[in-house]
Amino acid sequence: EYNNVINAPLSAGSRSSEFRTAFSEVIFPGLRKFSPDLLIVSAGFDAHADDPLASLNLHEDDFSWVTLELLSIAEKYSEGRLVSVLEGGYNLEALSSSASVHVRQPVVAEPVALQQWTDANGHTFRKMDDGSTMWWNGTDWQKYA
Repeated sequence: EYNNVINAPLSAGSRSSEFRTAFSEVIFPGLRKFSPDLLIVSAGFDAHADDPLASLNLHEDDFSWVTLELLSIAEKYSEGRLVSVLEGGYNLEALSSSASVHVRQPVVAEPVALQQWTDANGHTFRKMDDGSTMWWNGTDWQKYA
């Protein structure tokens, strides 16, 4: 009825390329279309190549990549609101290393100022590396529309 459940099944033995394709072509577009107010991540790491349960062949860089992508979506659609709950992983070394890269991702990637100038009226602006422009309102930097 609400068209908000999306599945992207992976076959046993699937690797990084299949995982990333499924997320890039199915999961992420669905999330963007849904435009969530909050992202809740059930962070399971049993898809790790060293884990005996899921028969998938993912590695820490895959979990890092998907985390960064989810953070980006949360930043754009949910004002950065993302909750992550540990779900599973049964090889303790793989679970430890995978969960570690997941939680160590930056919560918000701050844009970097590329250029700063003051106009004829005394207003100070910054051009940011993400394409946005900020202006100083006397107290803090604000996005300039």
